[in-house]
Amino acid sequence: MSRTKRRRTPPEKKALSLARDRRNAHGEHDKASRRRIPANKRRVNRANRRVEEHHLAIAARGDEDTVLRVEERLLGRTRQTWRKTPDRPLGEHRARQRKRRAQSYRSHRFMQYVNGTRPVPADLDPNQADWVFTFQYWSAEAEVIQDRATQEKARAARQKEFDRQDARRKLAERRAAHRKAAVQQRKGLAEGGF
Repeated sequence: MSRTKRRRTPPEKKALSLARDRRNAHGEHDKASRRRIPANKRRVNRANRRVEEHHLAIAARGDEDTVLRVEERLLGRTRQTWRKTPDRPLGEHRARQRKRRAQSYRSHRFMQYVNGTRPVPADLDPNQADWVFTFQYWSAEAEVIQDRATQEKARAARQKEFDRQDARRKLAERRAAHRKAAVQQRKGLAEGGF
């Protein structure tokens, strides 16, 4: 009696896909794995071959005792290995994406409310703790930023005025030094100098 495989429903297929399929979440381009995984395997195998060839070269030059020591060393040595860390399951990956997008959207929306570029909706429940806290936080943060900007402008204006006064003082000092040099030159000419 042959046993046929039961057909899965679309929700079952989707659940299996979310559990079994995986997505690269290492922070690098997913196509880079095509290069990096084989390269890492090659690197480890190359290192193992080099160690073994080095020991075999020593054994080839030595006597029977050296050959036994090298063989013992090679057999007792643990070879380097490399295994790819598994990618994140698709379900977990998508959940993180949704969470990140929601946070980004909410913070952007709050800044629009705070800056006044978007009116606060009338149906917004002020008793929702996360909305209230975040809105209060961003409002306070916006006030601090506004105060910092005002203070920075005032500081820049004071610095500009100070620079102007400093430039005027230096110009007056140069003119005074020039006049003094001219007076001394005239006195020297009057006393019979060239």
